Amino acid sequence: FFKEEIAKLDRETMERIYQISTEADVLLYVVEDINSATQIFELLNDRGRPLTDLEAIKSFLMYNVGLLSKNPNQIIGNIQTNFGEIYRLIESNELYEKDILRYHTIAFEGSDEDPKKYIKTKITNLIKKKPTEYVVETISNYALKLKESFTIFVEIQKEKEKNKELSKLFMIGRIAPFYPVMMKIKKEKEDNFNELLKSINNFTFRASLIGLRSNAEGQISNSL
Repeated sequence: FFKEEIAKLDRETMERIYQISTEADVLLYVVEDINSATQIFELLNDRGRPLTDLEAIKSFLMYNVGLLSKNPNQIIGNIQTNFGEIYRLIESNELYEKDILRYHTIAFEGSDEDPKKYIKTKITNLIKKKPTEYVVETISNYALKLKESFTIFVEIQKEKEKNKELSKLFMIGRIAPFYPVMMKIKKEKEDNFNELLKSINNFTFRASLIGLRSNAEGQISNSL
């Protein structure tokens, strides 16, 4: 990536970048544990651009574990591991993270609210009403389930080459509204996955014949 981007720069720009990187004053602030580092990142992070929704969610989860748990390092480490796997899946499969966040929230959280707003509101409310251990466990489970959702999404993409019904659905198009229910069935009732695909294909075919224009994602969200 860096080699490709650097190759696009002219000599003057490259010399400027080199000068800045070699002459810049760097402030080194060493902290003893990951919990402190997480809190500093949450409070002081400023890279010149806003965090992505996925980055913001990760930061929010780690920050709250740091505040709530007496021994947060292991839990924060697990969250980092799960999100690290998510980032690898995004990079290697060229995924659009906001879409998958939305599919996950619909399928496994039962909400069509903005994913970042949803999880922040949920955790904030739990902190007010539930025991600390329950909140920390919820945060940890959310990170794990989110990783599983990204994994399932990739599995569905790869399966279309060998699954006739899935290949047919991709050919028909307008597949996005059906991702939440496909991901949910793929994870929880995989034996029924092909039957689901057949039903979706029948629905989309009939809908196209009668010119049906409906909010399929909204209907599916309500049925999950």
